[in-house]
Amino acid sequence: MMDAQDRVLEAIKNTLTAHGIDLPYPTQQILWHDQTEATDGNRKTQREGWPAGRGEVPKSQADIRQAKQPDAPAPPPAA
Repeated sequence: MMDAQDRVLEAIKNTLTAHGIDLPYPTQQILWHDQTEATDGNRKTQREGWPAGRGEVPKSQADIRQAKQPDAPAPPPAA
């Protein structure tokens, strides 16, 4: 059963591409970066992701950790 289905789908694909019909394939873009950076989650300084916007920006994870541990070193200032 699967062999027959595979042959039919392959024949359809070959016929469509032979006639110049493009077949769209699902695509996905994955952005990798060091997620341990002090600026990670700070929408004013991060390189990609959500824009900062005009109003209040949620605190980054580094800022939240700093608030819980006041004797820890402060994260770098926002640009």
